[in-house]
Amino acid sequence: MATDKIVISLDYNTTRKFFSEASVKIDELRNIAWVNPDKIEGEQPIEWLTNGSEEENSRLVINYNRDQIN
Repeated sequence: MATDKIVISLDYNTTRKFFSEASVKIDELRNIAWVNPDKIEGEQPIEWLTNGSEEENSRLVINYNRDQIN
């Protein structure tokens, strides 16, 4: 929260889900971007970080699609 509001984590489905659910009540969590370096195809984490890590709605915790959970 105090730095760049970016989380890079392999724990994509569990922790991101909890952050997403909490962000409904905690405004400060809504604009955290979440990237999973293990999901190279869909996430393209290295390219995104190299290009300046611009805020993308699909990466924000608040916009996490719960249908993605395996």
